[in-house]
Amino acid sequence: MQAPQASHDQEQSAQDAAARSDMQGPIGVALSGGGFRAAAFHLGLLSYLNRVDLLKNVTILSTVSGGTFTGASYVQSLIERRPFSQFFRTFFHTLENTDLVKLALGKLAHRRERGEDRTRNLITAVADVYADTFFANHVTEKPYTFGDVIDADLPIRDIIFNTTEFRHGIAFRFQTSANPKARIGNRRIYVPVADARHARIADIAAASACFPGGFEPILFPDDFKWDNHVARDSINRHFATTGTPSIALMDGGIYDNQGIDSLLLADKRNGRSLQWLIISDVNHDGRSFYSIPAPPRRRRLTLGGIRRAGQLLFGACFLVLAAAATLLVWQACDSKPAVPEQIGFYTVTLVFAACTGMSLLWIHHFIRDRVLPAIPQAGRSAWDDVRHLTVDQVAGMVQVRMASLVSLTNNIFTKRIRSYGYRLIYSDVGYRGKRIVNLIYDLAPGHAFANLPGISKPSKAMLNIVRVASEMPTTLWFEPTRTYVLPALVACGQATTCYNLMRHIKRHFGPVPATYPDTISRLWALLEADWERMVYDPLCFVKEEAARVDLTTPPNNGAAEPCTNTITGIESAQV
Repeated sequence: MQAPQASHDQEQSAQDAAARSDMQGPIGVALSGGGFRAAAFHLGLLSYLNRVDLLKNVTILSTVSGGTFTGASYVQSLIERRPFSQFFRTFFHTLENTDLVKLALGKLAHRRERGEDRTRNLITAVADVYADTFFANHVTEKPYTFGDVIDADLPIRDIIFNTTEFRHGIAFRFQTSANPKARIGNRRIYVPVADARHARIADIAAASACFPGGFEPILFPDDFKWDNHVARDSINRHFATTGTPSIALMDGGIYDNQGIDSLLLADKRNGRSLQWLIISDVNHDGRSFYSIPAPPRRRRLTLGGIRRAGQLLFGACFLVLAAAATLLVWQACDSKPAVPEQIGFYTVTLVFAACTGMSLLWIHHFIRDRVLPAIPQAGRSAWDDVRHLTVDQVAGMVQVRMASLVSLTNNIFTKRIRSYGYRLIYSDVGYRGKRIVNLIYDLAPGHAFANLPGISKPSKAMLNIVRVASEMPTTLWFEPTRTYVLPALVACGQATTCYNLMRHIKRHFGPVPATYPDTISRLWALLEADWERMVYDPLCFVKEEAARVDLTTPPNNGAAEPCTNTITGIESAQV
């Protein structure tokens, strides 16, 4: 009888050989969160997969937060049967010209529509902006709904838009699949397909990208905008049986910022049919999550001094109020007719003094009744101690707490969650030979560059492009004065995808291209030629796809350095 371990090794070897021999099999793609940085980088990934004719093999798509902008927009283009080149130009233009925050604030300023009962806040305003920009159907003039995705005949078998629900603190997935076991929601809460189909893609994208600190939670279904209120009421009744009629949704990155968990679940439902799993990840490399701020300057102005100044100002307002009122009465009693200019001056002075005094009084009561009681344990009695602190000391303490909180939620927690997701895919031997992790900083200065046969190292121009892309913060806009950032991100996605495809081929087919199978040899030749073009001009394919030659090149500030042999983080796991 054959030993169990030997049998397992033979079975695994057979799986690896199958994975290596079929580079044209089904592909699963996960697009991570990261705001517009993620959206643009993932556009580069999709465009390069399309260039080498691999995009048509994508059968599972899992998206999170900023990745949902790109993934859902691409799915929308498939529904409309648009060529990829048209999708690229439209999405590139939308990213380039959409300042979500500015547009959302404008939406907040508008009057509420008649009959609308959604919460009036920033996240619902952003959802409306999405409906007008990324997910607008310019043919029907109606926003795309999840039903449009469900009903479409698409090459992608499983489409998963990830969010996090706050009732149980787990993932909540808006997904469509040919497999009936896939449910919309999670194992504790689910939504009937007949009802979920009426949800706007814009609202789903808003929930997927609703990152903490920037937005408040979006309530599902109450904060979604429905063309069919029967569906909303049906979901409310269904949720009411589980506790409350509505659930709070937030950024899918809170639970899994790479979308790996959903990708693996979908593949396992489908009998583990994927030949490649591509994880497109724009998380920062985390060399320094927290910068220690400089000590605050000690100025003489204290909180107690501000209070005394406020008391003096309040007294001055009272005196001015009394004087202005007295002068108005005197003018009224005087036998001479009052000059209109004098009456106007006294009236304005009276109103200004009254408003200033009332404002000071309101601030005093707010601090006394709302702020001080909220201080743990000390409460109002803390004033005798804190009044000696300077304004700079208080500002410094607030700055340190906010910076540490942002670092904790946006970096340290997400790093922990990220490592869990990667452990899932790297600990499963069934995915050996199938994993391709596409990190935004793979080609960044100071990171390892693989020894690829006959392949040039990144040029200074390419290093500069990657540096700009990998250093962009997580925002929902591009600075108008930095027009080079968007093309740099897309070009970084293209170059990094090409590079990681070559690394994957070398890792599993060896260092000698002459020995590769025919399909792999042809793919390698295309990758090699494209890489050399991008080394010479990193923006070459962005210019072609965007049909523009006026794209701005990032200024070289001298930060670009040659790649080193240092291997850290995910790179070491891949090796």
